[in-house]
Amino acid sequence: MDKNFKPYYNGFIDDKRGDSLLKQELLRILEQQKGDPVSGLAIGRELGVSRSAVWKAIGQLKKEGYAIESVANKGYLLKAQSDVIRPEEIQRLLTTKALGRELEVLETIDSTNSYLKRCAEQLVGHHGHVVIALQQSGGRGRMNRSFYSPAQRGLYISFFLEPHIGIQDISLITVLAVVAVCRAIEETAGFTPSIKWVNDVLFDGRKLCGILTEASIEAENGQIKYLIVGIGININPDEHLPEELKPVIAAVNEFSAQPCDRNRLAASLLSHFETIYEQYLAGEYHTVLTEYRELLCVFGQEYNVISAGGSYPAVPVNLDDQARLIVRDTDGTLHTLNSGEISLRKRML
Repeated sequence: MDKNFKPYYNGFIDDKRGDSLLKQELLRILEQQKGDPVSGLAIGRELGVSRSAVWKAIGQLKKEGYAIESVANKGYLLKAQSDVIRPEEIQRLLTTKALGRELEVLETIDSTNSYLKRCAEQLVGHHGHVVIALQQSGGRGRMNRSFYSPAQRGLYISFFLEPHIGIQDISLITVLAVVAVCRAIEETAGFTPSIKWVNDVLFDGRKLCGILTEASIEAENGQIKYLIVGIGININPDEHLPEELKPVIAAVNEFSAQPCDRNRLAASLLSHFETIYEQYLAGEYHTVLTEYRELLCVFGQEYNVISAGGSYPAVPVNLDDQARLIVRDTDGTLHTLNSGEISLRKRML
């Protein structure tokens, strides 16, 4: 792995800052006693550090967005609604054979996809390796768009796959991922989102999630050497959301009847993806494609179809067996759109 990271439980933690491991262990103690205060003295004794070190780490965690309260003469408590990502809890909830059984949790990273690409040579033979970041400084989406990824506000996750498929099937892996996201949100948050082709997960017309699939291709035979699937899900509303994003970005907990736990969501997502992925490899892809088609919210509405060569108005009318969108332009001509080259933007009347 990256030389700047070292193991913590079943994950990895940023070692550039000497207090990172202390903060993780402190969170573990507070999570075990969630809702009840634990004294700084007791924490210090268990971790072998001073009360001053505990106080400093608590202050840093509060700045990072953790809902920790100082209770006079009693100590510190993690509020019941606090949502701490814990690798051991995610793995306890998994139903997978491979996906997520190797799991890294990083405090801050530029992009989880970029991190896995840098580690790719070391990950050969580690199909299903997963990385989660608490915050991304350079989250990325399709067509070089940025993905807003603030601390404690989302689930930022990527996984490393070694499928034996051709380059023409990359877009189908994205379809598997977006269906898995929708299933996981329905399972853990209690509502069913919709999909804007090809990979935006929406609710109430605003974006909950984006997905970026990247591949390394064998030059000799055109086969995929490895795939990295990156998923960013907005979980908690962000009071600091930039003004220009407020009309288009939503968070799962705006619509969930009860707070969506990121550990449960991560485990559900990974479990559903592996199930769907194995169905796909077994040739049972059409049932997943049918589910994807039913969740699409674009049919019958007019969009601008945007590509490097320009744009034109069209109405989506169907989806083919490769998840390519079929649209009808204003002359009645049908076009088949490839997700790697085209994007849709709703026409403003």
